[in-house]
Amino acid sequence: MKIATIINFSTNEGKFLKPCIDHVRPFSEQIIAVASDHFFDGTPEDRKRLDLLYSQNTNCEFIEFSYQKEDLYLYENPYYWHNFARIIGYYFLQPFMTHVLFLDVDEIIDTKRFVEWLDQNKAKKTGASRFASYWYFKKPTMRAKVWEDCCLLVEKNQIHYELLTHPEERGGLMKIFQGNKEQLVLGLDGNPMIHHFSWVREKKEMVRKVKTWAHREERDWISLIEKEFSRTYPNKIPNEISGDFAGNILNFSEDSIGETTDEEKFRIFDQKNRNIEGNFIGIGSKSFTGRDFVHNYELEIVQPFIELEDPFKQEKNLKKVSSPHVRKLSIQEMKNIDMELRLKWL
Repeated sequence: MKIATIINFSTNEGKFLKPCIDHVRPFSEQIIAVASDHFFDGTPEDRKRLDLLYSQNTNCEFIEFSYQKEDLYLYENPYYWHNFARIIGYYFLQPFMTHVLFLDVDEIIDTKRFVEWLDQNKAKKTGASRFASYWYFKKPTMRAKVWEDCCLLVEKNQIHYELLTHPEERGGLMKIFQGNKEQLVLGLDGNPMIHHFSWVREKKEMVRKVKTWAHREERDWISLIEKEFSRTYPNKIPNEISGDFAGNILNFSEDSIGETTDEEKFRIFDQKNRNIEGNFIGIGSKSFTGRDFVHNYELEIVQPFIELEDPFKQEKNLKKVSSPHVRKLSIQEMKNIDMELRLKWL
């Protein structure tokens, strides 16, 4: 089995890019990360940050495509460009690849367990596999108790244009896929192998996300974010973590209360939930409940799967970067690719 991984990303998700790439590297023969020169509301991408991400991840092929408000055929479709990024990635696959893993950049693979699953040849038994994932909100320690379907592994020779352009994106591909398929695929131990960090963001990051993504018109996201971040911790950290406090700790505010900042309060809570050896004991030993505003999932505090770092902390010192591993596509080149694939799959 020869797996190629195609990753959709933007600078809004910059902190996830390196771990996403690093965690697929051990089992991927080819990695392609695709971005646009604009966000999907038409706002230009942050060129300095985009170039910085390119320079930090030289072990990956990058493709950057030009954006216009309408699709290549002058129809407005907010989800078109998500799909087109995957089409572009598919076009540049090496011919010997047998399977394609479609990832969004905030979906991080548990590499060891995923490789164990691959070694059991389970992927060869199905043409398309969509994996169960853990879903996180605000912090990499705040995880939903509900599992979601997430990234998609599919046999390359079963991919065609209609699959890649379904308006429901990867979920739609699974709906109309004609071969053997399986959803909510778990690891050999019966647990998810994917960690989905889509909403692990500070307030400013969330606002930037909802203003520029394709789902921006679906709900009044700004009001939901403002309401979420207006909630506060209680003034004192209690000795015992009660249910009421547990609900509040999820809904921390950017503003400090008293002399203790939110980050300090979260650190104190984290320390209170570790034993003398430093092992996390939050689950099952202390009550913790709370819900997110996206899906209304019940959340629990868990040990973080990874530590996320800010890739832009050296941004001010960045000089112009040369990135020879980045392929940039014009609108005309994109039209040519689209037409070539349409004719191929007639």
